Amino acid sequence: MGQPFARAADRLLARLLGPGQDRLCLDLGCGGGVQAATLTGLDWRLIGVDISTRQIDLARRRGLTAVVASAERFPLADQSVDAAATIMTTTDFDALPPVFTEAHRVLRPGGRLVVIAAHPASAAPSSNATTGAPAPSTPATASIGASNNAPCSVTGSAPASGPSTSPCLSC
Repeated sequence: MGQPFARAADRLLARLLGPGQDRLCLDLGCGGGVQAATLTGLDWRLIGVDISTRQIDLARRRGLTAVVASAERFPLADQSVDAAATIMTTTDFDALPPVFTEAHRVLRPGGRLVVIAAHPASAAPSSNATTGAPAPSTPATASIGASNNAPCSVTGSAPASGPSTSPCLSC
């Protein structure tokens, strides 16, 4: 991830997650632990998951507690984390609904899932291929499934009675 995107992702994490107050955050698709310093700097305790053994080895060398696991089945108990964050990883998953469903499973009531992703148009080196406008310089973001028991932060609708396959989880 380039430096401008990394700095933008750090700012978004700070804004969307806020202070961790020593609560537990799942770094979903943690890779080599690039965002660990930002998350721990916000006073979150971390556990990282990634499918790559090589990346998990790098993350562990950085001091991150991390495990090799599929994004469709974390080795974590139901309602065991206070927050989950996935940063610039949405294009790495075969399908997002199972990933969001699994994140919903491990989030405690009131937990938050933060997704930070780049819009495909930002892959253009200097302009939007359709309009010729400058390419976006920051990642897009959404805080979805913000709570296991509160109205959806995106639509305001009432929460679902159980896990949903909707990307919003609460809808």
